[in-house]
Amino acid sequence: MGPSWHQMLFQYLPILVWPSIFANTNIEYPKYCGPRQDATRIGSAGVVRRQIVDISSLRRVNQAIYLLTTGARESAFRNIKTIAECLADELINAAKGSSNNYAIKKKDDIERVAKANR
Repeated sequence: MGPSWHQMLFQYLPILVWPSIFANTNIEYPKYCGPRQDATRIGSAGVVRRQIVDISSLRRVNQAIYLLTTGARESAFRNIKTIAECLADELINAAKGSSNNYAIKKKDDIERVAKANR
């Protein structure tokens, strides 16, 4: 029996690739989907400024799942591909650290805004 589709794409088992999507556990593809820093609004009565904050590990995982599912839903909208195929593409691109992945783009966007407010 020949190799399955995930072995042809990754040369790894999917259960070993899965943690690399949410945390920096993969040496080969060091990007992940959850942002490390964010900017929150501080102030009241008209004067509002943004303060940089670190994100907890649980929120980072939750944010990564949210961004992956949002990207899959948006790519499946008005498309011939099913939501399952779009979600599989999002997960594969996230594991590879591809820059055309919705979750990684949004993570970079969030971290760029946070860096600007230091």
